Amino acid sequence: MTRTLRSAFLSLFAVGMAASLSGCKVDCEPGDDSVQCIGQSTVQYIGTPIVRQVAWTDGQRLTVGIVGGNIRTGETASTSITINPHSTGGKPAECSDATQVCVRFLPINNDTKDRKDEATRQMKQVAEGGNLLTNVGSDANGVVVTVDLDNRNGKYNSSLSAIADIWIPDNFNGDIVAKSESGGISVRGARRGATVETGLGDIAFDLVSVIPTTTDNTITTRNGDIIFSVPRSANLNIQGQVSGAGDKVLIDTVTGWQEVEGSTEQSATFCGNAACSGQSEGLWKLNATSLGSIQIKLLLA
Repeated sequence: MTRTLRSAFLSLFAVGMAASLSGCKVDCEPGDDSVQCIGQSTVQYIGTPIVRQVAWTDGQRLTVGIVGGNIRTGETASTSITINPHSTGGKPAECSDATQVCVRFLPINNDTKDRKDEATRQMKQVAEGGNLLTNVGSDANGVVVTVDLDNRNGKYNSSLSAIADIWIPDNFNGDIVAKSESGGISVRGARRGATVETGLGDIAFDLVSVIPTTTDNTITTRNGDIIFSVPRSANLNIQGQVSGAGDKVLIDTVTGWQEVEGSTEQSATFCGNAACSGQSEGLWKLNATSLGSIQIKLLLA
């Protein structure tokens, strides 16, 4: 399979209402002897952004969980979670305290043109009569960011969700746990352990420096590509595994790309430190379990 790896980090800061006709909604009605299904083109609706901040303490974890969004149309909705340092820019004015974690939720929904009012209602918070539950808070481990769905105000579309754009302190040194049912994930500024997982979409993970960890780290997409960037001088044990005929594991060898040969279950072990000397700073497992490829890139020292 030949795939074009998409840009590692996308700018996802659209606001207001946007539309795309690339989606499709199928309604089926059972009959006496058969089921009749009618397909209709859908529009991508984008709701009003919600911005929240929460305090972060040195060493604390960031945990992000997003549900919904099973139908995504248009570039705006392709990525479910983005995590960037405050210094990256692009953040809203409400994210004024660079020592805190700031989150902007962007509600998304897909429905037919004649259901704009209903799609818009669903994108409201439950307290406002909608079906969306967004939360930014803390637990014993650190900062928690979630997007959930609730049917107490009526049914909702499977495409209903919210994109979470997150800005972290530049000195963030905690673990990152980011999971999404659907949609890509982009992480920059990581220094410690991570568990990143999506059911559908690409993952771009930028490990800017390394704090040694004894915890196994995993980055998994069940249908997409992984671009994993590591410091050139790091001493990491990295294992890349893909499944699917023709898919690839590629390693940056400074002068070019090395394709790791193998069967449909390919794997490769790589150390950023050419000599692989000293104690390993961590084990990273990269898994593209269906129709995906992996690039392991070296950042300039």
